[in-house]
Amino acid sequence: MKEILIQKIAIYGLSRAADLIVELAGGKINQKIQDNYPLKINDQKIILNKDKLRNHLGLDISNNQIDQTLIILKFLFYF
Repeated sequence: MKEILIQKIAIYGLSRAADLIVELAGGKINQKIQDNYPLKINDQKIILNKDKLRNHLGLDISNNQIDQTLIILKFLFYF
């Protein structure tokens, strides 16, 4: 089954990394992440084939596990 994913840019990864530093290493966030890139970056759409993903990872994971992982990573997706 294929879903189209709307790829989120690096700001979400940076935010998650900062949260993990606070949680795991006792860090402190002094200010919000700022996006100073001069040009607007449009969301990109990709097609994900879950069977190919399972084969590539070598894991037998359910569609629900894949969906939940994408949600945790803050990917927007639709069927």
